[in-house]
Amino acid sequence: MRSIERRALVAVVVSVLVGLSAMAIVATRSIASAIEREFDGLLKDVASNIAASSDFTSAGEFVLTRVPDQEEFDRQRSGWYWMVTADDAVLSRSRSLWTERLRIDNEFAQPTATVNGPNGESLRVNILPAQAGQPPRSIKVVVSAPAANMQNDVRNAVVQLGIILSIVGTLTVAAIAIVLRRALSPLSRSAIEVERLTDGSIARLSTTGYREVDPLVKAVNELMTSTRNIVEQSRLGSANLAHALRTPLAALRTRLALMGQSDAGVLEDVARIEGQIDHHLRRVRRVVGAPIASTRIRVRGVADDVSLVVRKSHPDRRVEIVVDVPDDVTFRGEREDLEELLCILVDNAMKWANARVELNARHHENKLVMTVGDDGPGIADDQRALVLQPGNRLDESTPGTGLGLFIAREIVGIYAGRIEFSRSVPGGLLVSVEFQSPDGVVAGRG
Repeated sequence: MRSIERRALVAVVVSVLVGLSAMAIVATRSIASAIEREFDGLLKDVASNIAASSDFTSAGEFVLTRVPDQEEFDRQRSGWYWMVTADDAVLSRSRSLWTERLRIDNEFAQPTATVNGPNGESLRVNILPAQAGQPPRSIKVVVSAPAANMQNDVRNAVVQLGIILSIVGTLTVAAIAIVLRRALSPLSRSAIEVERLTDGSIARLSTTGYREVDPLVKAVNELMTSTRNIVEQSRLGSANLAHALRTPLAALRTRLALMGQSDAGVLEDVARIEGQIDHHLRRVRRVVGAPIASTRIRVRGVADDVSLVVRKSHPDRRVEIVVDVPDDVTFRGEREDLEELLCILVDNAMKWANARVELNARHHENKLVMTVGDDGPGIADDQRALVLQPGNRLDESTPGTGLGLFIAREIVGIYAGRIEFSRSVPGGLLVSVEFQSPDGVVAGRG
């Protein structure tokens, strides 16, 4: 499932990375330029000091009154060199240069350049034209340093910059993630309340105090209120319709009895009409009156009630009904639907059982499994699909309208479930029903 928080955080991370990358590129270039200027400035200062210390004697000999005292200029082939030339002749040089000379092209227009040293190493050089002696004579002072030193300084500065930007980026993303979570927390709380609203734990969503969320909360609450009103009106209408239809049928049944009408076929037709009316009224109640928010019903209490009702409805049957349902087993839905389903399945099992009916319920693999079985004759494989059709009865000698298992299938369908038949361990009928619900599957046998 897509997440607003995750998508916003990804967008922030990408934006921060792009911004920091651009900042790193600009900062790296600026740092490299600054280090290069500082490096060239150092070489220029050394060259200026050498030029200021240069002179010629009256005999025309070149003298250097002050030699650079940096240790690097004394270490042979250190890359730190200096030399003074005039007319392409070397007048003086550093000890590090020994007998070598720096090859500087006369075409260099810039005072700084990168050249190859005596050992082929890359050198950064500063070339300073100057005047020395009386009368003044033109000289050229060349000072060099290893270009690798400058590059190492740039590299170290870039590494430090990378560490700083990484810390800044991490802190920025963390701060924005915290802000996002706090900003979306009202939606998260409302989502939790919607789940509680769905399972019937609460009747309304609470306001959050945020103008971006509260209109949605208000709309949901109004929708729930409107839906409850429609449900109640539909149920009331169903009850009124049931009363309006059953009263004339009851009067007809009574009149037939008073007239001495003993035709069993007529009475059976009246019973069938009553069954059809009951079926369609129940269907209207379930389809129209199905609530948005359902509750968790403890199956044990419903199973005990159903067992008691079925026993009373079959006083002449010496059949034991065994209920094995732990107290923590729950069904998420309408209690009336669960009662009607279990009544149909247990009553059907009671009609055909020889001595025992079993009703079980368990939670298994995140599913709710309910079982009802009998030790009767069972149903042949090729006839099992027929009993789910309305009005189909495999034995006309037993009382009934042929609608029970069909109604059970419709209840299962409302909860996106599944109903199946198989043979029980004693050899009777085993009907398995699975309801797909937020709690998992509900399975029943009857």
